Amino acid sequence: MIIIIIIIAIFKETCPDDKFTEDDQNSILEALGEVLRRTPKGELPHLKSYRLVGGALIYTCANQQSGQWLTKAIDNQRLESGARLKATEARNLPKPVKVALHTRDKVVQNQEELLKWIADLNPGLHTENWRVLNRQSESKGQRLILFIDRDSHTIIQRTGYEIFTGLSHRTAKVLNDPEVQHQAEPVPDTVSSNLVSEEEGG
Repeated sequence: MIIIIIIIAIFKETCPDDKFTEDDQNSILEALGEVLRRTPKGELPHLKSYRLVGGALIYTCANQQSGQWLTKAIDNQRLESGARLKATEARNLPKPVKVALHTRDKVVQNQEELLKWIADLNPGLHTENWRVLNRQSESKGQRLILFIDRDSHTIIQRTGYEIFTGLSHRTAKVLNDPEVQHQAEPVPDTVSSNLVSEEEGG
């Protein structure tokens, strides 16, 4: 059995500097409802679920046709604020970088406060876009596993991966960079990041 799932990302043209709010999400859903009502019966999409991630609206569609409908319905439309909307398959968006960061500082233990602290100390780092995957308290501080945005990664590269964390600075370690991995791997004849295959009986 082969299940095809299409993931569409809807975002502001100025993203990541300008992100969706819940009010923006509601406006988009209302606009999509209007388009849906005008869509001929034979062209109706199968839309599964949506969520706000990193300031973008991520929509799961049941098939390619539904993804194309959604992209056409949204791309180049505008919010009431005037912000232009863009839509593309989520696989085309820049992939986050997975890093590990040890800090001995105990200025703050709350991870949200720590990320804000890092942003204040390191201009150019968009820590509001970072996602904490794992946090471990240690006798001499804490260890974080993070997904960070590519713009922040570029800034950190320029500093030799050194990040000021308060009372000291630490070196971040890259655990996984999808862009580097993609460049290093041979590309097969047929590739689809949205294709999920389930083999039954074998």
